[in-house]
Amino acid sequence: MHLQIIQDSNGQDTGVFVPINEWKVIIQKYKDLQEIVEHPKTKKIKLSSLYGAISKGTSDKLSKNIEDSRNEWEIRVKEQE
Repeated sequence: MHLQIIQDSNGQDTGVFVPINEWKVIIQKYKDLQEIVEHPKTKKIKLSSLYGAISKGTSDKLSKNIEDSRNEWEIRVKEQE
């Protein structure tokens, strides 16, 4: 088996890459894994169908929060320079 260990920038193991042919052998051998792997495909929707999903008031509050966060981020970045 030719597994590859995936590491982050600090050299910590974060995942494993299994070649697809070897993965197919594994899920055939261990039938319980097939239930995990075989998930229903989600239906794709158009972004425009979400229009009006939240109220204008909630939208305004979210926009304000994003703007405040962005401004705070910019201040912190400038302080570190």
